[in-house]
Amino acid sequence: MENFAAIQLIGNDASDFGQRMFSRNLKDIPLNSAKLSLFLTAEGKVSALFWLLKKEDGLLLLTPFSRATALYELIERYHFTETFKATLIGEKSSSWKAGQSFADGEGKIEQNIFVGTWRGTDFRIDLNDSKSAEPKTESSDWNIHRIQNLIPEFSKDYSESALVFDLGFESLCDQNKGCYIGQEVVERVRTHGGTGPRRLASFEFAKLPQAEEILMDSESKQLGQLTKSQSQISANKFISLGYLKRGVDVKSTFTAADSKISGKNLRVI
Repeated sequence: MENFAAIQLIGNDASDFGQRMFSRNLKDIPLNSAKLSLFLTAEGKVSALFWLLKKEDGLLLLTPFSRATALYELIERYHFTETFKATLIGEKSSSWKAGQSFADGEGKIEQNIFVGTWRGTDFRIDLNDSKSAEPKTESSDWNIHRIQNLIPEFSKDYSESALVFDLGFESLCDQNKGCYIGQEVVERVRTHGGTGPRRLASFEFAKLPQAEEILMDSESKQLGQLTKSQSQISANKFISLGYLKRGVDVKSTFTAADSKISGKNLRVI
């Protein structure tokens, strides 16, 4: 898992800005507590995923380090006359473990250490001096865990063209909180009880297929597609993240179109 970075929004209008822009209802977040949140486009596409921490003097946003600059620039793009200052603090040492310390998508800060839980994972971020952060390489344990728990990573599993429903992120959008960017799309789909055109899933294969292969059924009908995330569990067990099209039977047997390797679905959002 990569380190996180912190962005501060300090000032009288910081919370009002977050209420209008982000997918969470800040009025329901206690001080020094957090919820996993989204910055969406008007079309309901995912621009940013981050922990939203409510503090006395404003907000603290914690996001994967590789996405921090993009989130900061997005905030400044919508920052007009509101009275607050946005500051990109920098990289913070981060770790994870399988567990469930808090309710899903929630977290808190104690002694300048943040712990948040999402999809069976406790994320720990040290908010002390950023010099404590060290370059990290992705471990095989983390890769296996996140595939099994449907935790996508930007650029490997989704891009800014991904809809909030593709990733099962609609649970990170609070209902009845008032307007925010992308709300119209989210609520329209919710109202009609629908889903997006595809949904995130994990797959198992006896051999390793190619990244981003198309998944077909026995009649060569396209059922979905793999992402770039893959990992080896054992000599004859490989897992991958990917997407299933809406309406596809999750118990179907899938064949990777190019490598002709058969597999099955493990989990789906």
